[in-house]
Amino acid sequence: MLKSFVFLFMLSLLSLSIDAILNYQRHNCSNTMTFTPNSTFQANLNLALSFLSSNATHNNIGFYNATAGHDPPDVAYANFLCRGNLVSQVCQECVMNASKMIVHKCPNNKAAMIVYDECTLRYSNRSFFSIVEEEPVIAGCNVENVMQTDPDGFMQFVGDTMRNLAIGATSDHSPGKKFAAKKASGVHSVKALYSVAQCTPDLSVDDCKDCLVNATDLLLSQCRGKIGGRVVLLSCNVRYELYPFYDNAAASSRGKDEWINDSLLGSFVFLQH
Repeated sequence: MLKSFVFLFMLSLLSLSIDAILNYQRHNCSNTMTFTPNSTFQANLNLALSFLSSNATHNNIGFYNATAGHDPPDVAYANFLCRGNLVSQVCQECVMNASKMIVHKCPNNKAAMIVYDECTLRYSNRSFFSIVEEEPVIAGCNVENVMQTDPDGFMQFVGDTMRNLAIGATSDHSPGKKFAAKKASGVHSVKALYSVAQCTPDLSVDDCKDCLVNATDLLLSQCRGKIGGRVVLLSCNVRYELYPFYDNAAASSRGKDEWINDSLLGSFVFLQH
């Protein structure tokens, strides 16, 4: 009896530790497509989201496409993408949280996306699998400026690093994934730059590279001189920081980036281009 209690207690602690590192960021709901509550589409959507949650630990890729329903326009398509270095248990916890959160944030929308530091989740009433899509854009910058007299030189360094990552994310070093992370030696007063680049694995190599290059260009234009930033597109994402954010233990003690608006004042907005 005591052993069973200790085992259950340890499991609860593990669950709490996983919950603690999940970091919700932003979501986007379609403004034009809605469904009626208790409709066929809603039933299919709920089923598709349950497929995602149940398959989050099915393989080591951290990615899954799910379809529910047979007759358009009531077919629901959904997928998730976990950060490439996550263990499967954390990936599953993120997907389960995202599946619950997205229907709360977007209760009647036929298309939506939600972003955590650890995963992204998306659904729609049309198939988007293996297709490059870049809008809407979710972008954010750290409000702190890099302590340098040459911000252009720093951003050049960021750009070069991110473009090299785009090559790494499409190489054969990580079968089944299109993900790369790197710690690069810094420039001037910056000791190190930590960055990641990732695509959904169902994209072709060329489509993934194109998506990452476009995301990087947007990142450089929006976050000039900032010590951190990210761009999340529907098919890929890029991010850089001056601390190892992709190390869960290190990242948990840091605050969120503030999200940018049209005048880069720190509040969130979806960027359209």
